[in-house]
Amino acid sequence: MALPSPAFFLVQIAIVAFCARLAARIVRPLLQPPVVGEMIIGVLLGPSLLGRLWPGAEAALFPRESLHWLALAGQVGLAIHMLGAGLDIGGEVFRGQARGAASVSLAGLIAPFSLGMLVAACLYGDGELFGPGIGRSAACLFLGAAMSITAFPVLARILQDRGLTGTPLGALVLSAGAFDDLAAWAVVSALIWKFGAGPTLLLSAAFFLGLILPRDGWADGLRARVEPLSSRWLLPVYFVCSGLNVRLDLLAGPRLWGIALLILLAASVGKGGACWFAARIGGRPPEEAAAIGALMNARGLMELVILNMGLSHALITPTLFTMMALMAVATTFAAAPLYELTRRLAR
Repeated sequence: MALPSPAFFLVQIAIVAFCARLAARIVRPLLQPPVVGEMIIGVLLGPSLLGRLWPGAEAALFPRESLHWLALAGQVGLAIHMLGAGLDIGGEVFRGQARGAASVSLAGLIAPFSLGMLVAACLYGDGELFGPGIGRSAACLFLGAAMSITAFPVLARILQDRGLTGTPLGALVLSAGAFDDLAAWAVVSALIWKFGAGPTLLLSAAFFLGLILPRDGWADGLRARVEPLSSRWLLPVYFVCSGLNVRLDLLAGPRLWGIALLILLAASVGKGGACWFAARIGGRPPEEAAAIGALMNARGLMELVILNMGLSHALITPTLFTMMALMAVATTFAAAPLYELTRRLAR
């Protein structure tokens, strides 16, 4: 695959970064972290808005041959960010939350996975949703994995923006999200074996490397030099690339919108409700259990990566991709306001 010209590549990144910062400022009064603005701007710069209002501009700004390199730059940014997230969490805190994280993770994996499989079993055979070559079992496994993902890179940014990184609650939620992420990716990797779990393993390795690195001047200096490059320039690129495949124009008619709502309800109740229940069984107070359920229900980037894999291998159609992407944006959008609501109710 040919490399885009360096000048054009830098222009793309600069435009994406500018739009992402603008979107972050717009959503900030709504209690949203920058990641939500980055997810939304990815959809708006794609065929759902820019492509409909100004098709030539979208094609000129994001030619297909350049998307691979933009996505690669975004993956580098994610790995750097996860290294920083690991540095923020002390190993002692992480180990102290292992038992609680395991129970929350297991509940937040089994319930949405089961509901996702049930939804897929009911919708299987619909040519508007699943590819013609996918079997019923594969469809159920894929949708179950996609619904059970938490996407810990996104979760890490939400925790950071809410000042929860390094706290026992933040360590529990981030640990449980990481476990869920790895489990869901294992299922998808089994379905799409030639992709393997490389992206997830890279991000997980960066996160756990940050956990074990000594907290000294060298680590802090390295982070201070590379993290601004990630958060300001590279990380927004991946969200934009993922949002380019969202096609809202495909959801024509009440039936398809009804299915989209069903997917949103199943994912939210399965993930948030199950994590809340597990936290309560584990002895957490009601407001903290509700906060855990709200935060664990955030999806986002890793959800979109899984969906992109399914779309590229014709496991799902662009219509189902759009439905699931909307679910990812909605659950991520709701996480921070719901957390703030639980905190206010606890006062």
